Amino acid sequence: MILEKAKPASSFVPQAEGYHIRALLAGPPGSGKTTSALSLPGRKLLIDCDRRAAAASGFENVSICEIVEPDSRSPRAWSECQKLYKELWVKSKDKDFYDTIIWDGITAMSRYAMNYALLLDSKRGLGGTPAQQHYMPQMKEMTDLIRGSLGLPCHVCFTCHLELIEDADDQSSKFLPKITGKLRTEIGSWFDETYLCQRHPGKGGKAVYSWLTTGTGKFDFLKSSLNQLGRYWTDPVELEPSLDGSKPWGFSELIERRFKKEEVKEEKVEKVASKIDYCITDGRLKSPSTMAFQNLKHKEKGKEIEKNGNI
Repeated sequence: MILEKAKPASSFVPQAEGYHIRALLAGPPGSGKTTSALSLPGRKLLIDCDRRAAAASGFENVSICEIVEPDSRSPRAWSECQKLYKELWVKSKDKDFYDTIIWDGITAMSRYAMNYALLLDSKRGLGGTPAQQHYMPQMKEMTDLIRGSLGLPCHVCFTCHLELIEDADDQSSKFLPKITGKLRTEIGSWFDETYLCQRHPGKGGKAVYSWLTTGTGKFDFLKSSLNQLGRYWTDPVELEPSLDGSKPWGFSELIERRFKKEEVKEEKVEKVASKIDYCITDGRLKSPSTMAFQNLKHKEKGKEIEKNGNI
């Protein structure tokens, strides 16, 4: 029976070992999306679809695979994305597979997928633009690659730009990931971590980078499963890049905050349990020493009753 698969929520507590981040980093150009994605742990593969490879300069443990198409009408780049996706799944079985895969970024990938979709039907809109029948195939291609990549046995991160969506009826507006059609409202649910990357001037004019990880107001698609109920950090999360990885920052720091705190809790519980073992009797929590004392009192009372001849 399917119902037999049900397990208590306590069995789903994440552990540091084997925990994989599934992240979407959104923000305007220059907000630190590519750089902050490199804060994910271990050996990384940066798939550069947005000509942002220079942002990875100087970082250790990073390999860069460029998928760039000079011809804006060519489907070749999307064909390379598809081939790379399949190669990653084949290589994922190897012991020396990457610890982190970064697809950078969704905006360029959407253009590549559209070039592929245009091959499926020769009809065009005004001025040679894509027609209505091209958008569904493009959305399917993007959905399959993104959701399929999230199943890889490693950390996976995608980057994207933002799009301002305005509602003429109630005069409201909000920002959503820049991707085609209804995927704008769906894509956030595919990830465990959806953060807003932002940049603002600091002391001496130096740029300061940070993340917002909690959805509010115009950015209600933001969320973090890692920061369950906001117990491990508060926004904004300031980013201090470490090129050689000697100091945890970004994702590595947040993972450490989450699981180091959990380890401390477990250690405290173990220490207490090693000193005093407790038992539940009559619905109350009692230590063995308390129970032994009560048993002794019961025995003494029993002897006294027998002596007085009340039995």
